[in-house]
Amino acid sequence: TRPGNGTPTSERTEVYVLYDDDALYIGARMFDSEPDRIAAPVIRHGQGMPSDDRLGVILDP
Repeated sequence: TRPGNGTPTSERTEVYVLYDDDALYIGARMFDSEPDRIAAPVIRHGQGMPSDDRLGVILDP
């Protein structure tokens, strides 16, 4: 779901953000109520990311 549009998420997601003096660490767990239907397409170098499910992180310097 897009942030701010008020739509409830369809699946549970947990995101963890930690940092220390040297790095920023980001981890996520995405849950699926139908794990047998998860598809993992092969992506070749130079191809774009599929638009189905993904996690994006944007950092503002």
